[in-house]
Amino acid sequence: MECCESDFEGSLLILGDAEVRQLCPSPAEVRRAMMDGFRHYAKTRAGIPPKATFGTDANRFFQMMGAVAPGGTVAACKWVSVLLGERATVSGAIVLNCCSCGRTIAVLDAAGITEMRTAAMGALAMSFLARPDSRSVGFVGVGAQAAAHLLHIRSALPGITEIVCVGRSMGSARKFADFATEAGVQARAAVGPEEALGCDIIVSTVPHDTSKPPFLDADLVRPGATICAVDLGRPWIGSTLDRFEAVYTDDLPQEATPENAAKMRYQGPYLGDLSDLASGRLPGRTGEERILFQFPGFALGDAILSDLVFRNARARRIGQSVRF
Repeated sequence: MECCESDFEGSLLILGDAEVRQLCPSPAEVRRAMMDGFRHYAKTRAGIPPKATFGTDANRFFQMMGAVAPGGTVAACKWVSVLLGERATVSGAIVLNCCSCGRTIAVLDAAGITEMRTAAMGALAMSFLARPDSRSVGFVGVGAQAAAHLLHIRSALPGITEIVCVGRSMGSARKFADFATEAGVQARAAVGPEEALGCDIIVSTVPHDTSKPPFLDADLVRPGATICAVDLGRPWIGSTLDRFEAVYTDDLPQEATPENAAKMRYQGPYLGDLSDLASGRLPGRTGEERILFQFPGFALGDAILSDLVFRNARARRIGQSVRF
């Protein structure tokens, strides 16, 4: 087992958000690492505890989750604070420990890791669940997660040529359309979600807002389409979710916990998870079924990407080292 001790000699590496994003590999490289990591996890289903949540009320809470990166070199623990409402904020850090010597070796800003591991997991799922000839993606929600998913899904499915986007305002939708156009695809803003729901892939990243009822109707999703519900499926009308012939998630044992299940719009049953797809136990798409991928995020993804970023930091000598 590789040990960090010879590299940092008792120091702690600090990586801020800008450094994490600078050190993050390409979408294709991250997706390959996720593929390998979930394939490895499928062999053992080694115990990864569900995320722990606690806080002052439903709109202000904290979460903690952890996992060992495949290969057993580092363990990652993510601590996140969440504030919901009009000024929603998420802030957090990821602490890495060397599995060989046990020392705490790094602290990484969690924003970029969370953003990119989520998009990489979504893109990995789409590589199995979306039609290979998919051409269009509809985005409902146009924030940071939507932008990351655009880049990662295009990497996984390079045939994507058309983007339809819907935001809280036409201004935000147009801004996202400009971003997509600069990324090399035709993009347009839509007033309502109906046009986005007619695309081959639909990515929903709607911020949590208990004052607004669900508004996405699965009846408008055409056969052969795939949903990537990054937002736990909250904006989808629950009574229409039985229109999906197959539903997958990131990790079935996590979904089985009451706390995770309670957050999800679709309550099961699930056909499989990312480990089933990566290992080949399940083939993914087999025809023109409508498929939903609804996922809350999984600590294994954080550990995989944090390990990659940390290795790049070591190789390039980037970050601030402090005695620890």
